Amino acid sequence: MRVLLSWLREFTPVELGPDALAELLTSKGAKVEAVERPWEGLRGVVVARVLEVRDHPGSDRLCVASVDAGRGPVEVVVGVRNMGPGDLVPYAPPGARLPGQAEPLGRREIRGVASEGMLCSPRELGVSQDHSGILVLPPDAPPGTDVASLLGLDDVVLDLEVKSNRPDLLSVAGVAREVAAALALPFRTPGAVVPEGEERAADAATVEILDLERCPRYVARVIKGVQVGPSPLRVQARLTALGQRPISNVVDATNYV
Repeated sequence: MRVLLSWLREFTPVELGPDALAELLTSKGAKVEAVERPWEGLRGVVVARVLEVRDHPGSDRLCVASVDAGRGPVEVVVGVRNMGPGDLVPYAPPGARLPGQAEPLGRREIRGVASEGMLCSPRELGVSQDHSGILVLPPDAPPGTDVASLLGLDDVVLDLEVKSNRPDLLSVAGVAREVAAALALPFRTPGAVVPEGEERAADAATVEILDLERCPRYVARVIKGVQVGPSPLRVQARLTALGQRPISNVVDATNYV
């Protein structure tokens, strides 16, 4: 069972650090086998605003983006062109580090054009496996902001060994309830507001319970007008950290809950 510390804290206001929390859970019978920092290798990547995108003079497959992270314009050679002027993107300047790379980024010359670092895709940041284009960030992110902090990529994962007699620990809420009880902290369930339409669910779907003793309650909900698309970045990052592969908002919802 893998638990994100930030997710745990949505259920109970625990202030213990990861290692102390791991000791507590282990003492309560939920052995923590590892404390992982999935994005520990991500350093120095900041938000930058795209000023201009032009063709690369020496390649028809590359382009040159002029970006500003708050310290003046710099040029970066990019292999895709899904961003445009005004977009905010993750910029890894020389000296920045990316997950899985042993050495920091440096200044490179690519086909005769100097590239001051790189612009990052979701996969290069460790947010998801998507490598089809540069990650375009929310429009309200101030240039120069640390991307790891912006996207919650400074999180910690606790990898628990859950015994067969503790199925109550097979969810984030269950682990949080255990922590709250051990530390005498309040436990809260994050509220979810689902707007109701005029049409009744019973008019579109019916549920018949054949054995009330074994299944005293079964609930069905009808959702219409769903647009399939990517999940929010934070959801993708959480699923990736927990070993799941983000697919789409519809598929990810079943893995998220």
